[in-house]
Amino acid sequence: MEHGTGRQVVAAVAAVAMLGLTACSQDSEETDSASDWQQEDPCSLLTEEEAETYLGEDASAITPKRTDEQDRPRCDWKGTGTGEVTLMLWEPPMPDVITDASDTVKVGDTIGYITSETASSCHLDVAAHPAFVQLQARGSGGLTSDESYCDAVARTADGVLARLGW
Repeated sequence: MEHGTGRQVVAAVAAVAMLGLTACSQDSEETDSASDWQQEDPCSLLTEEEAETYLGEDASAITPKRTDEQDRPRCDWKGTGTGEVTLMLWEPPMPDVITDASDTVKVGDTIGYITSETASSCHLDVAAHPAFVQLQARGSGGLTSDESYCDAVARTADGVLARLGW
């Protein structure tokens, strides 16, 4: 009987090990697919027309700068004047800090959280899936229409989400 019990123990240990390997494999696949957004090129997510909104007609002559600090793909466009745009994909460590903001704007089917806004700038975080999209824009002057600056940035963010397929 002891010999049979030993086989049962070995079989049970083998079964547990297989389940553990399967779970690790599934976790690895989920982690890989969850971090696919980190492979996106944020510099390809802004159209020339969108960049011109903030940087003016010289937007096509600006070479954007891509960085990837803390696994957060980011791209910066700096104009010749005060115009600049920063687009970043990220997972906030504490999303509630952002999503508790009282100032919001509709961005497609989701919400953009306004961190700051002036007549010529907006800092907007969009709660998207699988990651947030952060868009900061500042122009050399205010917009010519009656809309707020963050309304314009929200339209740009909606285009970014569409290009991402989010």
